[in-house]
Amino acid sequence: MKKTILTITLIAIYTISFGQSQEDSFLPYKLNKIEIDQACFLGMTEYSGFKQLELDSLNQLPAKIQSKAKTIINTTMTGFLSRVNFIGANVIDLDSWQKEDTLSEVEFNKVVPKYELHFQLCDTLLGIKSYCVDLDFDQYGQLLNYNWPTDSYSIRAKFLKPNMIKKKALEFAKRKRYKTRKFISGLVYDKNLNMLCWHVSFWQKTTYQKNGHTEKFNTIIIDATSTKHIRECGTELTTVTEDYLAPEVKSVREK
Repeated sequence: MKKTILTITLIAIYTISFGQSQEDSFLPYKLNKIEIDQACFLGMTEYSGFKQLELDSLNQLPAKIQSKAKTIINTTMTGFLSRVNFIGANVIDLDSWQKEDTLSEVEFNKVVPKYELHFQLCDTLLGIKSYCVDLDFDQYGQLLNYNWPTDSYSIRAKFLKPNMIKKKALEFAKRKRYKTRKFISGLVYDKNLNMLCWHVSFWQKTTYQKNGHTEKFNTIIIDATSTKHIRECGTELTTVTEDYLAPEVKSVREK
């Protein structure tokens, strides 16, 4: 039971503080740093009820899937090709699932992919220690999901350095009269806007409760390639169970 609570707690921190859940990530941020450090684990999939095959080579996939994946990466991440690497794939057995009919696609609220491809981008000069790039295809080779913008983010030189992101976030936060001594950050793909953004969440206060406490953050969102796109999220609350705080989260409270 404790393991279940821990998983929910960590995902909740990321979901509420940064606006988007990454099921394959656990606390992918550092205190007072503009940095993303996701753990890209092969085999961690939200479709855990399905039979699946894990592959460690792109060449093990059908030629059509290989070709489409390479084309997408080459055209949308052109400036990062030397820094992005294939780390594995999941092939989901949709036929056996349909025969057993144990789960419904309605439960996932989306089409279940046949192929999940996992890449890892590492570019420390841009604050990207590790970012998981995921592509999902259906059994016909149609792209279902891709967490990197399809336009305007292929040129590495356009990306802002961490110091500039921090500078602009602090300037914006001070104008809004936020407390700015402590913050956490994350790089997030906004599917609706087709943008890659830094979410910089400034800690405001802690309210203690019987079985934990609530952290209040104000989040500023900055386009990874332009300071012209700066906006803020509403005040955000994160409830954390005291017994399961990670060191990074405890330090926010104690300092």
